[in-house]
Amino acid sequence: MPATLKSLTRQQQQTLAYIIGFVLLLGLAGFMFFDGSRKKAESEAALRNVEQKESQAQSVQLPAEEEVQQWLQQEQDLQTVLISDQTEPELNQELSRLAADNRLERYVVNTEQHTIDPDKSPSPDELKLLNVGIKRYLTMTVTFNAQYSDAARFLSQVKNLQRSLTYKTIRLRRNPPFVDASVVIHIYKKEGA
Repeated sequence: MPATLKSLTRQQQQTLAYIIGFVLLLGLAGFMFFDGSRKKAESEAALRNVEQKESQAQSVQLPAEEEVQQWLQQEQDLQTVLISDQTEPELNQELSRLAADNRLERYVVNTEQHTIDPDKSPSPDELKLLNVGIKRYLTMTVTFNAQYSDAARFLSQVKNLQRSLTYKTIRLRRNPPFVDASVVIHIYKKEGA
């Protein structure tokens, strides 16, 4: 014991120990009161948050059965116009047949496969595709020479194929008596097919 404590009588030492113990207990009680108040505030905030989420959940209206059926039909329709890996050769044959029927000359097709990775910041157009569940597509670059009327008929017939496709660019250049054409088409594919 330090010299100052030894100079105290036994009764004074006990009293000092009680005072120190009382101060420690008082500090502990204050900490517990503060901690309890903080936890109570947190639980009240969590309870308000849960009540708010429950009221939001109750206000959500589920779609009517008719609307669900319409969505299912639209999804089914989309799946019928998307091509699969197995039907890709058929599409190439259809395009070649249309090219022959419309007397296209120097008909060349270059095809490039694309897979959209949602983790690699897709373009706005790709985001639209992802929103409807399309993750893969083909980019076909078709070049040919033809009379203007034959080229127009070919492009119209391609657009009317029962396929989900979009013309990205159509470039026509006069080269009398023909037009030279370069057409970029996106053709959308089924996932996992």
